[in-house]
Amino acid sequence: MLRPFNPVDIFGLLLLQARTEPNMAWVRQGLTSGRARSVPLGGLVGEWLPRRAGRHTWVLSERGLAIGVVSIRRRRGQGNWEVDRLLVARGKEQAALEVLEGLNVPSGRFGAERLFLRLPEKSPIETHVTNAGFRPLLREELLVRSPGKAPDGAQTQVGSVRPLVDADAFNLFRLYSCTVPGPLRQVDGVTLREWRGSRDMSEGLPPREAWVAERDAEIVAAITLSENGGGTRMIDLLARPGQRDAAAALLNTAVTTRRHRGTLLCLLPEYQGDLAGLLGDVGFESRGLFRVYVKYVIARVRQPGLLPVGA
Repeated sequence: MLRPFNPVDIFGLLLLQARTEPNMAWVRQGLTSGRARSVPLGGLVGEWLPRRAGRHTWVLSERGLAIGVVSIRRRRGQGNWEVDRLLVARGKEQAALEVLEGLNVPSGRFGAERLFLRLPEKSPIETHVTNAGFRPLLREELLVRSPGKAPDGAQTQVGSVRPLVDADAFNLFRLYSCTVPGPLRQVDGVTLREWRGSRDMSEGLPPREAWVAERDAEIVAAITLSENGGGTRMIDLLARPGQRDAAAALLNTAVTTRRHRGTLLCLLPEYQGDLAGLLGDVGFESRGLFRVYVKYVIARVRQPGLLPVGA
C-alpha cells in the first residue's frame, strides 16, 4: 500500500537506491541541474523530504522494505502537477503500476487535476504507466549543444528580431494558438487567461533572455532561454509553419549573443520536428526521445446530504 514518506524511511531509501534503476521520471528542471538520473546520497534527505507545500512523496513497501518511491510537485497552471521522482526496485517493475495507480486519491486531495509524467521512449515501465491511467500526450526529442560549439549555418535575415516585451502577450498567444495542436491546447489553456496561468516556462525555470521574430506586425517565432542556477540552459523555440528562416534567425541570435557559454538543451516537441535540422545547424546533437504522459485525476467529494435529481 502506498503511504506518505516520513523521515524514518531514509535508511530504507538508501537501500532502495542501491538496488534500483535510476530515476525513471524526467523533468526539465532536473535536466538543467544535472541530477535527472540519480540523487546524491549526501543530499537524499533534502531531496525527498517535503520541504515546501508544492511537493509530496510516497513510499511503497513490501514486508517492511521499500520497493518503490514516487514524488509529485506542483507545476504552473491551475491543478497541474508532475511526477518528478519514480524509483522501483530491480525485478519489481510491476510495482510501478501500484505506485502510479495509488497517486489518484492522495494527489486529488492537494487540488491536482492533471498529473504529468515524462519517460524515455521505450521505457520498460511504459505498459504499467498506461495501465495506471496515464495516456500519451506528446513526444519530444532532446537535443544538446556543448559549450564552444560553433554554428554551422549562415546567419538568416528576417523582418525583425527583437527582445520579448510584456506588451507581446496577446501576439505570443496567437502564435501559440496557431502552432500548438488542439489536444495540447486543451491541457495548457484555450483562452489567453488560461494560457498565461499555465505557461510552462521550462517548468519553473526562470526565463533569462527571450526574443521574437516579427513579420507584418505579427510574431511568427519566439525563443526563450531559461536557467536553473548552473551551467546549463534550456531553449524553448516556437515557430509558425513555413517560418523556418525566422526560427533560424532566433537560434543564431540565442547562440551568438548569449553572455553565458555553457551547455544548451532543447526538448523539441514533435509538432515542431521540422526545426530539428535548424538546431543541428547551430551545433545541437540528438541525445534521445521522450514521451510525455498525462493522467486526469478524479477528485472524490463526499456530500453529506441528499442532492436533488439532476444536480
